[in-house]
Amino acid sequence: MPTTASDGYTILVPGLANNPELGIRRGRFTIKPAEMKGIFEPIILKIIEFVKGQIKASKQEIRAVLLVGGFGQNNYLKERLRGSLSGIEVLQPPNAWTAIVRGAVMKGLSHANSKLAIVGVVSRAARKHYGIEMRTEYIPATHDSSQRQDQLSLKQRRSY
Repeated sequence: MPTTASDGYTILVPGLANNPELGIRRGRFTIKPAEMKGIFEPIILKIIEFVKGQIKASKQEIRAVLLVGGFGQNNYLKERLRGSLSGIEVLQPPNAWTAIVRGAVMKGLSHANSKLAIVGVVSRAARKHYGIEMRTEYIPATHDSSQRQDQLSLKQRRSY
């Protein structure tokens, strides 16, 4: 049975019969480091490419990249990014694996009770956004008059 990372990685697979050809022994599956790299390397390369693209597209000086979410806690990912992003610090904040869900909970609570909104977003600047244009018939009893637009203003909006 492997004892170090260089021997392999052990994953518990209770209930599976021993199968030396597949690397299953005593309810454990062993995957070799080369096999593990083969699984993750294409993903790591895509993440590195994506992060470099985001940095370039920001057109601002970037001093740090924060890794959040489950895979953001992966040390191999952190080290590969550090090696690929010269002059930019790569950080893994504490409890970052729960950052997305904590943000969603905080946002939901702030909508339910404004006194719970201890943290707020001051501004957002999305590089890209997607949406659809929708028009409905204006009904004075239903719609706010300040939101009414005639055909001319809609055509002007589409021109940019």
